[in-house]
Amino acid sequence: TLVESAIGSDDPEFKSSAVKKFVENTEFVKEIYGEYEYYTLLIPFLETSCNSDDKNYCQVIYSKISAQLKDRLNIFSEMNDENRNDYIENIANDIFRFSSILNIIKESNVNEGFVENESNYLEKLKNDLIN
Repeated sequence: TLVESAIGSDDPEFKSSAVKKFVENTEFVKEIYGEYEYYTLLIPFLETSCNSDDKNYCQVIYSKISAQLKDRLNIFSEMNDENRNDYIENIANDIFRFSSILNIIKESNVNEGFVENESNYLEKLKNDLIN
């Protein structure tokens, strides 16, 4: 709640600092809840991180979130078609999340080569899951 209140501030550096402190102070929770749950819960805070002057931190948080989505989507892509159909909603949700966070870093002027590699990776994953 405190971080969400800080995000309502007009000061981008204050908002970014609040997100950083939140992540630093709660990262131990990933051991309890699992990395996928923890990092995907940070998605709403990614935009705040990316709107600050610290583009490196934006990329770090993005990478942690996207790694979880990639791992899960890769598991889905290795399933046979019958099993994959049972998870179609989860697959669609994770692709949407991946696309959303990718759009955030595209708009925040993070390293262009990095963004291009991530876009290509997402397209490959989509193709693997569709075919």
